[in-house]
Amino acid sequence: MQDPWHSEYYRDKPKEQRPPKYWLSYRMNKYLEPIAMKTVDGLISVSENYITDLKNRYPQIKNISAANITFGAFKADIETVERNEFPNLLNPAYKNIVYIGRGGMDMHSALTPIFNAFKKGLSANPDYYKTIRLHFIGTSYAPAGRGELTLMPLAEKLGIEYYVTELPGRISYYQSLATLNKADALLLTGSDDPNYTASKIYPYLLLKKPVLSIFNAQSPALRVLKEYRSAYSYGYNQTPNLEDKIAEFFESLIGNEAVEYDLQAEGKYSAETLTAKQCALFNMVYKNWHKGPLK
Repeated sequence: MQDPWHSEYYRDKPKEQRPPKYWLSYRMNKYLEPIAMKTVDGLISVSENYITDLKNRYPQIKNISAANITFGAFKADIETVERNEFPNLLNPAYKNIVYIGRGGMDMHSALTPIFNAFKKGLSANPDYYKTIRLHFIGTSYAPAGRGELTLMPLAEKLGIEYYVTELPGRISYYQSLATLNKADALLLTGSDDPNYTASKIYPYLLLKKPVLSIFNAQSPALRVLKEYRSAYSYGYNQTPNLEDKIAEFFESLIGNEAVEYDLQAEGKYSAETLTAKQCALFNMVYKNWHKGPLK
């Protein structure tokens, strides 16, 4: 599971903050999830908390095999984008900092300190900050041409919209990697949901770019980033002087220094390693199924 089927997260949110067709999807998922859980023999989830929630919700699956397995990083994908030409979405005249992934109002808690730090930087050091552009790409799940801007309104509210671009249309996986590879630095921002973890972490880090990561302090993503020894990774709700630390990240880009991450973590979260974990889970599920129902 990349995300839970049934979730109460949006129940108390205003209508404009809910996903499209929320009324229908909420009711369908609430009905279909227990049906699926009646016969499930194993669980894979990108977040350990999702597995815990499901096992608490459905006691009959508390003893089935389960594993927290994220999306891995595959070096051959990087080689593919470097061998091929893709449309360039970035203007090389600027220092481009890129985020690719879903948007939403639930990202505003993580984005607010970033935008505030940028705004302060514009005032204190305008010659440098005016060379920076912040890009948010593929932020909507809506069909092409129908996606709503959910992050740009925050930039407009803070008066930095001239330096921010939001392209809600989804782009292909390889186009995403090619765009990230052309960027000067990358952004990883998370939901205010403490269970949220960004599946895009691993290809981001594989590119060896400077990365600024802002998540809910309880997000499992921060644990992974710590393993990689990512220098600029923070919980927006648990980091003193956060805007000053974000400013340090912006200003660290002046030197265009290469970034190295922990090789042990890189191996731990490689596609090869995580595929092996999936196969181990499949074998365990088959073994338990072959023996008969779990008690």
